[in-house]
Amino acid sequence: MILDSSLLVSFFRESDSNNLEATQLLKKHENESLVLPESILFETLTVLIYKDGVANAKATYEKLTSNKQVLVHYFSVDEKREIVLQLLAQTTKISFEDMSVIYLAHKTDSEVLAFDDKIIKLTTKK
Repeated sequence: MILDSSLLVSFFRESDSNNLEATQLLKKHENESLVLPESILFETLTVLIYKDGVANAKATYEKLTSNKQVLVHYFSVDEKREIVLQLLAQTTKISFEDMSVIYLAHKTDSEVLAFDDKIIKLTTKK
């Protein structure tokens, strides 16, 4: 399973309208490895800093990086280049971070845990 910031931000913000759903979704997958693309880690921390301040971002970073279930995927230079090429070939407006989730999902034939409709649509197997 590949993690997206849309799910993580909801999970780590109790005041978020999707917090309960995010919590239930992660509980459902508690026995699976969860892959966290480095770009999504950075994006999640940035959003949390802007919404809640540095303290919540620090606590979130500690929880994510110390959790044995969560595997942070650091992209190689070649992978980043491929993500950029796929990003520029898209006909939809999508961020580099979102494309990194899509890229990794396709590369590893994995499902994605996200609330972002574009990511879900572009990673759903037909």
